[in-house]
Amino acid sequence: MKLWMSGEIGLGTLDTKNWREINIQIEEDLNNYLKSINYSNEKLTEVLLVLIIRNDDFTVMKGGEGIRKHRGEESYGCSLRIDYNEFKNGNEQTRKLLIYQAIFTTFDMIAKKKKIKNLEVVKEYINKKIEELNK
Repeated sequence: MKLWMSGEIGLGTLDTKNWREINIQIEEDLNNYLKSINYSNEKLTEVLLVLIIRNDDFTVMKGGEGIRKHRGEESYGCSLRIDYNEFKNGNEQTRKLLIYQAIFTTFDMIAKKKKIKNLEVVKEYINKKIEELNK
């Protein structure tokens, strides 16, 4: 399984650059973890998460927030809104925390919708990262 993250970002240039750097770190970390445990799931091979970080209600995402099939049966896409002010005014730790929480929510929604039980190992890892950031 592979996680892809993208964003619909309404931040300034520096904040968008910072978001990309954090996004890449988190995406690589989670994908490396999945590789290290040889995680596979025939019901879910790809997850695309689009984070919406804007200070208005606008979004180009069809249907706004939620989960839907992405490409084929085993691929799901999810778009979630992150609080603009909390992200904009937060430090790197706060920003990472917000992104990890969105990833956890995504996998939780997929697990419930697709009734996939072995996503617990992924959710536990993400939860561990959230706990580390909350210290």
